[in-house]
Amino acid sequence: MTHLLNTLITRLMRALQRSGHLVPDPQQPWLDFDPDDPLLSVTTACIRYRIAIGPHSGSRVLTLNNPALARPLQEKPMTANQDGFSLNAAVACRAEQRRKLERLVRYVTRPALCLERLSRRPDGQLQYALKHPFRDGTTAVIFSPLDFVAWPAAPS
Repeated sequence: MTHLLNTLITRLMRALQRSGHLVPDPQQPWLDFDPDDPLLSVTTACIRYRIAIGPHSGSRVLTLNNPALARPLQEKPMTANQDGFSLNAAVACRAEQRRKLERLVRYVTRPALCLERLSRRPDGQLQYALKHPFRDGTTAVIFSPLDFVAWPAAPS
C-alpha cells in the first residue's frame, strides 16, 4: 500500500507541476490556480487550511484545541498515510452490491459543510464544530462572517 501511495503521490505531483498548478517550494509545494475561479480558490485554500475569500483571504483558519482530546495517529488496516495523502483499500463493493455502492457514493459526494454544526458565537464570529476532533485536539474552526459572504462576483 505504501509503495502504491508513493507512486500515486509522485505521479500526481509531476502532473500538477507540468500543468503549472503546483509551485515547487523547498519547504512545501503549493497549488496555484486561477484566482478568478471561485471554486478553485476555495478548493486550494481548503487543502492548505487557509481562508479562501474575504478580508482575511490567505490567512490560516483559527482553531479551537482541547489538548485532552489529542491522540496519536492510529494505523488503520489496509491504509497508508504519507505527506497529507491517504490511501484506503478497506472498502470495496461488487457491481451487484447496490446498497453498498450507494452508501459509498453518498459518502464520497457529501457536502463540504454540515450546516447543523455551524453556529454564531457571542462575539459575532462563526464557529464550525468538527464531527470528530483532529489528532491535535482541534474541535472547531472559527471564521469571520465576511469569510462566507465576500464571494467574488460570478462571471457574466
